Amino acid sequence: MRDGVRTVVDVYRPDVEGKKFPAILAWGRWGKDAQESIEWNYDKPQPYYDSPFWDGTMEAGNFMYTVPRGYIHVIPEPRG
Repeated sequence: MRDGVRTVVDVYRPDVEGKKFPAILAWGRWGKDAQESIEWNYDKPQPYYDSPFWDGTMEAGNFMYTVPRGYIHVIPEPRG
């Protein structure tokens, strides 16, 4: 960052060499590590999945959905 603070970023990308993809930057307040629960729970049924209150993802979105469809999904760790 401009003030010299370094942040940590998870980058999920399609497994294709030498090709460019559009990127989705998903910066949420809960941090990047909480977003990993999407991958851990991807094959487990969610009790509220059919509910308008839960879509099976955290606030950064479901990288298991976006990456196979040709997007790079970038999830940085927020400051503070």
